[in-house]
Amino acid sequence: MKKLMTIAYPAAQNAGCQDEVLDAFLKQQRYFIKHAFIQQRQIIKLRAEHFATPLGSSLHKLCRETCTDLHQPKIEGGIDLGYFEYMGFGTVIDSLAAIKKLVFEEKRLTLGELKEAVSHNFKGYEAIRQMLLHGPSYGNNDPYADEIGKLLDREAQKHPEDYQNLLVRIAGYSAYFTELTKDLQDDIISRTEHEAV
Repeated sequence: MKKLMTIAYPAAQNAGCQDEVLDAFLKQQRYFIKHAFIQQRQIIKLRAEHFATPLGSSLHKLCRETCTDLHQPKIEGGIDLGYFEYMGFGTVIDSLAAIKKLVFEEKRLTLGELKEAVSHNFKGYEAIRQMLLHGPSYGNNDPYADEIGKLLDREAQKHPEDYQNLLVRIAGYSAYFTELTKDLQDDIISRTEHEAV
């Protein structure tokens, strides 16, 4: 059995409703993000100590001017954009929406069956894979997916430290959700609600 980075939580197949699944996801996500940042801090420290890059540094203007290696955590005059990216938001929404619809509403699957199919990467479970592929899809005015997206956006408002790299579309450009004003965040959430009608 593979060892996974996770917290002890009741087995997924024991969840009795969508709220319990969402709660389990959010707890796991917070745990993972916390440890990902701890790990990234160590990587930055080790990279600076063990992976000097004189050639790359010599090609970088600020490194040349400050005699600093490119792999140092801070370069005088530079900006710190961090290194950790939060990706897969749409996939998470699609997954949670599929569970809500197929397991708890239509009862076409159990969480145990879904877990079994996922643990085998859907080999031998093509019917389940097809159900999921044709399930709710975020960004396509799907009420299931849009509701989950709205819940996760609200979660990002409550815990912005866990969602600093969440990108949203605004009038033709992308912006970090947690850097927007609360009014603009509420507008984005409201827009999702209206589009889902």
